[in-house]
Amino acid sequence: METKYYKVKNTFSPLAFIAVLLVTLIIGSALSWPYLWLEDKIPLIYLNLLIPVGAGMILGGIVGQVAKVLKMHSPIFGTISILIGFIGVTIIKWAMYIYNLFASSESLPFFSTMKNILLNPSEFWSTICYVNSVGTWGLSKESNITGIFLWIIWIGEIILFYFCFSVIFHSEIDIPFVEKDNTWATKYDTTFKFAYFNLADVSRSIEEDPNALFLYSRLNSTNAKVNYVSAELYRSKDGGLNYLTLSTHVLNDKNNYSTTKVIKHLIVDWDFVNNLVSNTYTTNEANVAKSF
Repeated sequence: METKYYKVKNTFSPLAFIAVLLVTLIIGSALSWPYLWLEDKIPLIYLNLLIPVGAGMILGGIVGQVAKVLKMHSPIFGTISILIGFIGVTIIKWAMYIYNLFASSESLPFFSTMKNILLNPSEFWSTICYVNSVGTWGLSKESNITGIFLWIIWIGEIILFYFCFSVIFHSEIDIPFVEKDNTWATKYDTTFKFAYFNLADVSRSIEEDPNALFLYSRLNSTNAKVNYVSAELYRSKDGGLNYLTLSTHVLNDKNNYSTTKVIKHLIVDWDFVNNLVSNTYTTNEANVAKSF
């Protein structure tokens, strides 16, 4: 049975795998210096949460672009590559942290000291445990955070950094790759909007026949914020392959949109694309009313 959706081929590319890993390691290590500097200047838990978020987004954007250029379209190998690189970044960042605490004030040479720290894992770990036992900053001037609570903060910071990095990285390569063109599918410049309807409830109908989308009213251009359903199209160079992604956009209590992808990279034919782009179809209002 022919699939209705774009199917990822987890092809292994040694060049892309190694390049993504090395770029993660190099850029991540370079980011570690301003990362640690900001943490030192802003010793507040809540503000410190912004640092791993920002660093993760920057790292994910850069590494994701490298992956796109090298045509790494395998989410599995991409995840393995960035995970290995990120582990290396975390170790190097901790070594920099130890250097800043104990060696920088003595003007010890950076690279040789870093080498000694990294090549002595037992002493490295003992130093981290010592820092945890005495703490380096706290919620107030009179006390430092130590022990289990500090371990939780450190681990949470690492997880937050990696999560933001991974999400941005995968969003960069989360588009169809057209094997016959040996390149990524091209996204249409226009995002098509429809008046809001319960997309999840009718997703199966749209999967069976994408033209069921045309039962719903097209949303006229407006500056007012309203709930809506968006349709995005990707295409091959010759237009022979076309993919549809449908998402819901719902306003939350803060008047910001919460976006959920419900249908992702559904294969559609040229007639559907032409109807959607040209907006020549006729909405069946009776059927729309029945769907609510």
